[in-house]
Amino acid sequence: MRLTEFFYFKRMKSIYLFSWWQLLLIFVSVIILISSCGKESADDASLRRYNIQLINGLTDEPLANVPISMFFGIGGTYLIDQTEGVTDNQGMLTLEMTAAQDSINTLINEASWLEQSNIHQTITLSTNEYVLYELFQDTAKATFRPKLEEDKLIVAKAYEPIINTLRIIDEPPYRERDEYCIYDIFQSHPKFSFKYFASGVGLFRETDPDTTDLFLYLADGVEYNTEFSLVYLTDTLTGALDTFFQSSIQFQADRNLEGEIYEIKF
Repeated sequence: MRLTEFFYFKRMKSIYLFSWWQLLLIFVSVIILISSCGKESADDASLRRYNIQLINGLTDEPLANVPISMFFGIGGTYLIDQTEGVTDNQGMLTLEMTAAQDSINTLINEASWLEQSNIHQTITLSTNEYVLYELFQDTAKATFRPKLEEDKLIVAKAYEPIINTLRIIDEPPYRERDEYCIYDIFQSHPKFSFKYFASGVGLFRETDPDTTDLFLYLADGVEYNTEFSLVYLTDTLTGALDTFFQSSIQFQADRNLEGEIYEIKF
C-alpha cells in the first residue's frame, strides 16, 4: 500500500504558500483596513454587531462568564480586526467589529488567488475550562467561516475537555530504519455533528526511544476511534511510503478516568 500522497496531504493541509507580490498586496490591503477602522469607529452606526450564544455542546446549557474573542483574519498571518467580551448568565454576548466592510470586499475581490478558507472570521475561548469545536449559523457549521452574518444568531458549541494520553509504543527489539506512525482520530456522540477530530504523523527514528506520548484534549462522554498505521520511507527522492502495520483502538472519554493512558503497540 502506497501512502505518499496521503502523507504529504497531512503535512501540508494547513500551510498557505504566498508569493512576494501576493504578500505585498495583502500588506497594503491590511494597512488600508486599519486606517479605515479608525474612521468607522467614530460613527457608532457603522459598527457591525454579532450576537453569539455559547452553549455546552452535549447538554445545550448556556455557559456564563466565559471570555470570548472574535477575529477576522487572512490565513494565520494577517489580522484584520479583533474584539472580545464575556458571556452573560444566558451565555449571550454581542461583539462589535469596526473594519470597513467595503475595504474587506475590495481585498477579497482583488485577491482572487486567495481561497475562501484563507479569509475567515472565527471565535475563540480565552479559557482552559472549555474547548470550542464549532459555530452554527443557519445550517452551516465550521470553526472558521469566510463571513459571519450580523442578523443571524451565532451558536458556539463548547465542551469540557478531558486530558488523556495516547501512548505509541514501537516494540521491535531493534529498528533498522526510521518508522512513521500516521494516525486519524474519529469521535462519535448523538450530539456531535462531525466525526473527524484530529490527525498526525509521529516519527520513530532508528536511534529514538521506543515510546512517545500524545496529549489529547477530549470531550467528556464521547467515544473515540483511533486508526493508525506504521510506515517506512522506501524512496528518499520520491517520498514513497510503504505500510507494514495497521490497526485501531477504541475508548470513551470519561471524567472519572481523566489521565488514563491508551496504548498503541506495534
